[in-house]
Amino acid sequence: MLAGAGGYGRHHLVNLRRLAAAGRVRLVGVCEPGPLPDDALAGLGEPARSADLSELLNRTRPTVTIVSTPLHTHRDLALAAVRAGSHLLLEKPPTASLAGFRELAGALRESGLVCQVGFQSFGSRAVQVVRELLADGAVGTLHGIGAAGSWVRDARYYARSPWAGRRRLDAGPEGPDRVDVVDGVLTNPLAHAVATALRIDDSDRAEDVAALDLELFRANDIEADDTSCLRLLTTRGTPVTVAATLCAERNEKPYVAVHGERGRITLWYTEDRVRLERPGSAPEEHAHPRTDLLEDLLDRVRDGGAPLSPLARSGAFTRVVEAVRTAPDPIRLGPGAWREESDGVAPRRVIPGIGALIDASAASLSLFSELGAPWAGRRTPPRPRPSAGPRPRTLHLAGDSTAAGKPASVAPMAGWGMALPWFLAPGLAVANHARDGRSSRSFLLEGRLDPVLRALGPDDLLLIQFGHNDQKAEDPTRRTEPFGDYQRCLLRYVLAARERGACPVLLTPVERRGFDTAGNAVPTHGDYAAAVRDLAAAEAVPLVDVQAESLALWQRLGAEGSKEAFLWLDPGAYPGHPRGARDDTHLQPRGALLVARLVARGLRAAGLLDAEELRHLSDPLPTGRLTWPGAPTDEPARRA
Repeated sequence: MLAGAGGYGRHHLVNLRRLAAAGRVRLVGVCEPGPLPDDALAGLGEPARSADLSELLNRTRPTVTIVSTPLHTHRDLALAAVRAGSHLLLEKPPTASLAGFRELAGALRESGLVCQVGFQSFGSRAVQVVRELLADGAVGTLHGIGAAGSWVRDARYYARSPWAGRRRLDAGPEGPDRVDVVDGVLTNPLAHAVATALRIDDSDRAEDVAALDLELFRANDIEADDTSCLRLLTTRGTPVTVAATLCAERNEKPYVAVHGERGRITLWYTEDRVRLERPGSAPEEHAHPRTDLLEDLLDRVRDGGAPLSPLARSGAFTRVVEAVRTAPDPIRLGPGAWREESDGVAPRRVIPGIGALIDASAASLSLFSELGAPWAGRRTPPRPRPSAGPRPRTLHLAGDSTAAGKPASVAPMAGWGMALPWFLAPGLAVANHARDGRSSRSFLLEGRLDPVLRALGPDDLLLIQFGHNDQKAEDPTRRTEPFGDYQRCLLRYVLAARERGACPVLLTPVERRGFDTAGNAVPTHGDYAAAVRDLAAAEAVPLVDVQAESLALWQRLGAEGSKEAFLWLDPGAYPGHPRGARDDTHLQPRGALLVARLVARGLRAAGLLDAEELRHLSDPLPTGRLTWPGAPTDEPARRA
């Protein structure tokens, strides 16, 4: 059964004709409300015809139904096919909303039927080759993935149907007032760029998207976006960017660029072509075969197993569709941002330099605004303001044991997060989510960011400080590379906080106590502090440089005086430490208060807290005021 024989359905008719000649299929029905050319069904027998898919399904009972209709009809027609017991080849995007996606996924689970989504690139051996190159370490540690698409579309493209270039569409007297269409450059014409980048990272399921940032623009007189970019962070910690336009100066082959620490892999997914580039080696380039998605679906129906492009693996792409659907309308670009050209048949709008900008986005994993596009504005960190409601403005802490709360059993060990409230005026609260032994990676892997994000308010601060445990080479669940996984993990916290309207703040790690033979305090964090500083500058994130400030503080206190800040204890002095302690990482109350004061002062210097929101910055330190409530019940006995 073919639902939708016009538009892209014509490609399906050509493919069906090929498969029918090979004896693989028999077309039993065509659902199309309008007339078809006389030769449209040549070589396909005499299939039943109707404009009513449900009626046609009940009459013909097809094994497989191809849905190649306008975007906003996909959900209803796909559900009708599933309810009739038919397997599906469903064109992209599978649905126009995340709710519709979940409804269809539920119906498929209950029915046991197979759904293949029409992302043709998923049938390409080239995509698997890229993944194998990554797995084999061909370019070292993955730094990120950037996709680019520059296409030319003139006025005829938007005049071809009532839904072209629309975000919403009138549904008629018997339906809701408006239905979602979401025919934007990222969600329809260059949707493959988004989906293929996510598939390469093995992050194409709905739960694989951690955070998402969009910049949507339109040069044409349409509702939807025609020039846009996105950056998302996957739960694997990979930043993925996609930049796309339909206002290019010339058509270019879309591609996905995979950046590693030792090279780059480029996939031109419409050509199934892969290029591997590494310093000191000649580029290697090969084309690869492609499996037809309908043939693969027929094989899966016959033999079982998962199809190449199952619905579940369009989940992350549908998260992008949902973000575009619910985003504010695209920013309209004025005539100064584009020029009009014509080939003598139809006019088109061109954004000068957009092709180079899109290539730069894929190369640097940057958004248009970060690349200085004059029409895209400039990204700045949000300036949080005190809440007008009864809920107190809250400083949330995500970090390790140097910030975490401690139980009475380990007193006087203290994290600086326990001391921070002393320096905050009434009306500000602290929510300390930091946990002993966690790195930027393991905090994410254990799902600890999720409750933090649920608690974040739109004017809260999220203070992000890791680094001690990211250095643990012996533990792959915690180890990160400073300018690789460490920055990517930190970026996930940043983007997730911004997505919720909160203000992320990056903190370099607290410096350990260490002195050389000349009595000079020495740094111990290698490149980790520098990596935080670089990320803060690149992403315009407020920074509190705790490492530099604490190193200077330990220098002032000296090798002996600094012992009073750290957990240096005599045997028998505290029940929790019967043998005493010589700990140059963890703090006792004086050290916790000293570091908390550094943080408070840093927040004021960054313009994140006003003077009236702080107190006690010059007062004597009240070491006796810290308390040790119970630790979280799920806390394992390990420290930073």
